[in-house]
Amino acid sequence: MNAVQEKIYRQLVVEIVEGRLALNAKLPPERELAERLGATRMNVHHAVKQLERRGLVACDRKRGTWVAREVPPELARRLKGETARKITALGNNSAFAFLHWNERFLSGLEPELAKAGYELDCRAPEGLDMERLAKEGARAFILHVRSDAELPPERQETLFRFHHKVFIYQSGAADWSRWPFHTVSINIFGEGCLAAEHLVGKGFRQIAYCSPSLPAAWCLERLQGLRLGMARHTEDICQPEVWCGPPADIHAQFAAAGGRHALVASNDEVAAAIIDHFAATGLEAGEDYHILGFDDNVKFRDYQLTTIAPRHQEIGRRLARLIIENIDLSTDSGCTSYIKVDSQVVARKTA
Repeated sequence: MNAVQEKIYRQLVVEIVEGRLALNAKLPPERELAERLGATRMNVHHAVKQLERRGLVACDRKRGTWVAREVPPELARRLKGETARKITALGNNSAFAFLHWNERFLSGLEPELAKAGYELDCRAPEGLDMERLAKEGARAFILHVRSDAELPPERQETLFRFHHKVFIYQSGAADWSRWPFHTVSINIFGEGCLAAEHLVGKGFRQIAYCSPSLPAAWCLERLQGLRLGMARHTEDICQPEVWCGPPADIHAQFAAAGGRHALVASNDEVAAAIIDHFAATGLEAGEDYHILGFDDNVKFRDYQLTTIAPRHQEIGRRLARLIIENIDLSTDSGCTSYIKVDSQVVARKTA
């Protein structure tokens, strides 16, 4: 439906839900509805057909169109949700939430939703009371999550009850492909590939992946991308080394290897700690060695750190389009979308 047809549909749904059009009541002819609503007969026709698909009305060429079913409270709640124009976003309490749910992301998300007539309502995640929020007019929910740990079993049960209304934005820290929700994610594997392409393109063949440890899925995913990216860009000749430990250990391995490795830190925070430690030994990033991080963390912008940055604005746009395309509950596409958005290299001083 286009915007006019959806507006007509919403108005007729309200009349049915509120009882102004009761069971078996006949709807006015399409020509009369068009005149009353200031719309074309074709737009009215499509809106009425949507009511018919939802089972709310029955149409017969001779008998006309009439309300075909009663509207119990549960159906009334769902129908009101369908006619609402509010998208409620539930964030997370992670200290790293600002890395992804930021102004650039919102500058892609909000205008795209607004063009389709939707309002974004951002809420804290406490309680995850979707039932109450739906009654208050939330037509769909955006969840910003980083890992399965943020969704204990009791919250998962709530999500499954509203699975047709839930859209996920996550930073690539967990694999959401097994969940029945439309999801937009950062391409963590692709970030590792980008790091390899950037450094190999600058002539580096000795590269070390540096991390305090390697337990996290996102850390291993970036390493795998770096490994396969180096293999692809060096015709399977080169592979990254893996240096784990605090900055002092990284420095010791760098010195023992002859100081020729380019360093890929598992994120910008790790890169900044390495830069600080190396500086204390008289080594300057970008001059005496080269280092690259991930996330484009604003906290470390003063380091002039070359980084792999998520395209937050594009992620916001993709998520908005995913919502707009799938928010109509009467549409069953038979598939769930899982979109990974590629990041980009932001070249600064250090690599």
